Amino acid sequence: MFVHFSYVLFLIPAILAYLLKHRKYLLISVYILSFFVSLSFTSIESYLPQTSLVENQTQSNVITSEEDSKRYVKRSDNKDTESQNFYKKYGPGFYQTFNIVGLTFILFLFYLNKRTDPNLTFLISVGIALYTFSNFLEFSPSIQGRAKVIASLFILAAAIHLQLTLKRYNWSRKRISYLNKGLSLFLIFSIPMFLFHVSYLLENFSLFSVFLPQVSWFLGDDDFSIRTAIGIFL
Repeated sequence: MFVHFSYVLFLIPAILAYLLKHRKYLLISVYILSFFVSLSFTSIESYLPQTSLVENQTQSNVITSEEDSKRYVKRSDNKDTESQNFYKKYGPGFYQTFNIVGLTFILFLFYLNKRTDPNLTFLISVGIALYTFSNFLEFSPSIQGRAKVIASLFILAAAIHLQLTLKRYNWSRKRISYLNKGLSLFLIFSIPMFLFHVSYLLENFSLFSVFLPQVSWFLGDDDFSIRTAIGIFL
């Protein structure tokens, strides 16, 4: 929240998920419902504080009319035409919209298990609550995108935690084999997202930030990225 005020909003579903973490069927039901139902901005507008900051953010980040909707569609189309690499076009969108959702349903097999440890319960509860929150916020693509990024992080952390505590569930070899196949599919379909992040790091991080960050300070605008450095050497 010290970086951007919208992160204050994410505390609401996170705290609710923590308080309702043992009401698992309720959280799952609302999560599934959120894929079919969304809120309109007019339904929550009266609850927002009337400040200049909220008003400015609403004008630039909220879809309140058909013109706003067309503007956002045009903006996304322009990004797609500028980025020709498939991992830039489809990496984040496919990962957050399909891959993470599929992983969530795999995690539900353990989430509803009586042997689930508190850490896994917490991670999944907060993850699906934040994703539910993002689904309800179709009128604000920017806030919705941030919410999905954070939700994806919690769900991915839950999957990693599950791997470390899998023995406690006493699953048979056959069931573990099916689980590994599902997780393998998740990893395969996550490759575009992985390439997207690698590309981002190569384009936006200085070569010297890894070894000699002080050099990057002195170079200033003359500094060059890791990708540029690789191009020079090649």
